[in-house]
Amino acid sequence: MKNREPEPVIVSPLMNSRMAAKYLSVSERTLVRLRDSGVVPFIRLGGRILFRRWTLDARLTELEAVQAKGVDNA
Repeated sequence: MKNREPEPVIVSPLMNSRMAAKYLSVSERTLVRLRDSGVVPFIRLGGRILFRRWTLDARLTELEAVQAKGVDNA
């Protein structure tokens, strides 16, 4: 009997609204407002709204940089 290597676990970088809200520690309603106002980037795929983890992280980094400069709006 051959030893089989375990199959790799695939972790999707795509999150639905519930997952993205939890990731950002905001309510889903707040996430919708942020999405609709253009603060949070998203993609539409097959009629679903999805968020990429790395684009959320990049946007947070941008917001931190702007706030560190003392600017209120991004």
